[in-house]
Amino acid sequence: MKKIPVIPDCYKDLPDRTKIGCKEVAGMFGYKNYQAATYCFKAGSIPAPDETVVYTKGGRKKKTNVWHLGTIRKWKNDNSI
Repeated sequence: MKKIPVIPDCYKDLPDRTKIGCKEVAGMFGYKNYQAATYCFKAGSIPAPDETVVYTKGGRKKKTNVWHLGTIRKWKNDNSI
């Protein structure tokens, strides 16, 4: 089942290319755990991430998914009832 995001007012004036991390996206879709965003896009409940960013933390390479705000806005407009 596709979920409809609730975009906070602080994101209203930002451009569509603004990058948003897993924690923010999970909150927009009503999830408390940011890891839910990773599992839900695979199931089709939320849009797929636009980028996967690789960074180094503590000498180890880590990956994180990043969405563009425009993707979230388009998902909301396409799936509104």
